[in-house]
Amino acid sequence: MKNSLMGLKAEDRITGFTGFITGIASYITGCDQYLLQPKTKKQAYVKGIWFDENRIIVDIDADGIFISDLVAPIELEEEPTGFPARRTGGPRSNTAPAK
Repeated sequence: MKNSLMGLKAEDRITGFTGFITGIASYITGCDQYLLQPKTKKQAYVKGIWFDENRIIVDIDADGIFISDLVAPIELEEEPTGFPARRTGGPRSNTAPAK
């Protein structure tokens, strides 16, 4: 049932902080927490806040947000042919440079 809450709007009972449930954590101690991510203006970012399960009120009647709302399909004009060559800083030969 907990995963079915993902994407739904919720509010913290104490602070009134509202956002969409974008993360759920279950701890070995039995404490479950929900990450509320607030809605912001375009190209703005506000960190989400974790709240204990008993502090949030889930609004099951509000419009939720789902991954299909966030991800647009990628349309390619041509099939990619490969990646441009670049230095990666990876393994190098063990030979000493020429003098």
